Amino acid sequence: MPAGARIIDVAGKYLIPGLIDVQAHWDIRRGVLDTENSSALASLAYGVTTIRDPQSFTPDLFVYGDLIESGEVLGPRVFTTGRGLFYLDFQSLDEVRTTLTRYHDKYRTHLIKSYMVGNREQRQWGGMTPAEVLRVATVNGAEAIGMATDLGSIESGKLADLVVLDRNPLSNIRNMTSIRYVMKTGVLYRGETLDQVWPKAVPLHQPWWSDERPPMAGSLPHRRRGQGPPP
Repeated sequence: MPAGARIIDVAGKYLIPGLIDVQAHWDIRRGVLDTENSSALASLAYGVTTIRDPQSFTPDLFVYGDLIESGEVLGPRVFTTGRGLFYLDFQSLDEVRTTLTRYHDKYRTHLIKSYMVGNREQRQWGGMTPAEVLRVATVNGAEAIGMATDLGSIESGKLADLVVLDRNPLSNIRNMTSIRYVMKTGVLYRGETLDQVWPKAVPLHQPWWSDERPPMAGSLPHRRRGQGPPP
């Protein structure tokens, strides 16, 4: 341990790898980017440190991913396919390779989603134990996006993504919401507020939508910023 390292006591807590949402469909503003995106903040606060959006309908999500990677926006790291391919029936391996190359060169992605390709057998999923759910949300998710060497488990050589829980998720999967801390790439955040705890204490800048509250009964209508007084 380096001299002067800060020790954070998590005795009695439960550590799990950062969660990987492979079916994320973020609600993002298009055209004009929203650097205080609620989907990004909510995902990280719930322990999701990586997402894959398998059909974003817009290439703007690549830009959001770049902003998160550069530290301009707070949120999970982003992988996405961009726009999906609809009703393409590939007839050869060369056609598949050509399409993948075009996507890779344009969007810098190694992922693609194609609808209605070949025959598909119906899959039925039975009940899952909490341990199986955790595995799907971590190890299996990392494998699904081709990042198993960097993500999906807590071990030497992998990215420092983890979640600290107050209660045991193996006894009840609902305990996954008892989030004390979230760490992404070695940066530690308080789960309840997303205030940065380490490497330095930084309170979360309150996003523009944080005061968007429904009006109380009998109160004046709530006004958005920039609006004048109610009539």
